Amino acid sequence: MLFHRNVLIKFYIYQKLLNVKLAVLKETRANEPRVALTPAVVQNLTKAGFQITVESGAGLASSYSDDAYT
Repeated sequence: MLFHRNVLIKFYIYQKLLNVKLAVLKETRANEPRVALTPAVVQNLTKAGFQITVESGAGLASSYSDDAYT
């Protein structure tokens, strides 16, 4: 958990300095079930001030519905 917290702190600093915007895109490779960010991570990064756009269907192969990202 410490590593995860340190990463969030670094992202927060970079976001404040660079006004970073993130996007979670749907995987285009066949049979690829992974998604770049889980809904929990999106929620944490949004609370930290990031602007995140999630493409419709991005998490479906990983069993995350579009509603889970809102």
